[in-house]
Amino acid sequence: MEHRDESSEVTRPAWFTGGTRLFSDFMPLIKEEPKMLAIFGTAEPPSSQSIQEVLDFLSDEFMRSGTGPDWEPNQRGHLLEDLIDVFNDLLPEEE
Repeated sequence: MEHRDESSEVTRPAWFTGGTRLFSDFMPLIKEEPKMLAIFGTAEPPSSQSIQEVLDFLSDEFMRSGTGPDWEPNQRGHLLEDLIDVFNDLLPEEE
């Protein structure tokens, strides 16, 4: 069964390897971010620069709201970590 976020018009692109549920959890994070939404509005994989912009956005979100008072990742932090892993895997390997 497909998990969809009804508030989003964006369909999970084939290049997003995190799965439908993770993508659905990601969409509310970027719904007010036109630049992020534009990256997902295309079937083409994002450029390295676009991936880095997403990683910067996710890292900022993690620092802002991804940990509890003890600096351990909270539920949102675990989601952000999973998303960071997905986008790190999309970057070309350095030689």
